[in-house]
Amino acid sequence: MTGLQRWLSIGLIALSLPTITPAQTQDQVRQQAESRLRQMSPSEIEQAIKQYGLTVDEATKRAQSMGITLQDFLSRPAV
Repeated sequence: MTGLQRWLSIGLIALSLPTITPAQTQDQVRQQAESRLRQMSPSEIEQAIKQYGLTVDEATKRAQSMGITLQDFLSRPAV
């Protein structure tokens, strides 16, 4: 697993978790997830969403519950 794949996995796991860990605040989790998403292209994000068995709609709702607008990351031009 490459560093990017590992990083991507951690970011999407954070988005897929229904709750946060006791050691982290929701704000810390949100900041980490946003940081990871900023470094990914829209196609990488979509691929990771599928890899974790989520639909874009499900991932969007989970991200929204954390204060993240996933569509902002999915709709931006690829870098």
